[in-house]
Amino acid sequence: MNKDLKREFDRLNTILSSVDLSFLSTDGAKRQDFRRIRKKTGIELSGDLVEFYKFRNGSEGELVFVVSTDEWVPCEFLSVNQAINSWGFYSSNPGESYERANQQFIGISQSPPRDERIRQEPWWNKAWFPFGEFNGGATKIYLDLDPALGGQFGQIIAYQHDPDAIYYIAPDFLSFFTKSNDLLEKHSRELFL
Repeated sequence: MNKDLKREFDRLNTILSSVDLSFLSTDGAKRQDFRRIRKKTGIELSGDLVEFYKFRNGSEGELVFVVSTDEWVPCEFLSVNQAINSWGFYSSNPGESYERANQQFIGISQSPPRDERIRQEPWWNKAWFPFGEFNGGATKIYLDLDPALGGQFGQIIAYQHDPDAIYYIAPDFLSFFTKSNDLLEKHSRELFL
């Protein structure tokens, strides 16, 4: 793990311990886990998210990230298995699931409008890799590998249900993690107590 990522990981543990929580000590993801992601999803993960997965393969239900959508939402870090299942809509036929999910959103527009760095359509994109979520997917955090013009490959976006919207969060995983820690540091008591 690079020094910036390690610094933020240590900072997260300090913040969590201040409210009597911790990032459970799980093993990191292995090379075969990343091969399985590629085989199941067609996505080749790289960068800081991979380094983070190598250090911890999920948070086992513990809420360790915060995203700011239309509200502050604490999220768990999905294990590789959970992320693959979430990416495939927990279905044996992900292609059909994506088609069906996108059909449900025909004619629905987001208010306020979606950030221009995120593709305006579809609502669900196979090139978005989920790595965090809350409440069974009512909030999902994605690594966006298919940004709009002006967006950045590997930017972080989030889906929030009710009202349904997709939000731009950060230009990359490290920026997201730093921003998440900033929110946790300021609001941990109200988010976790």
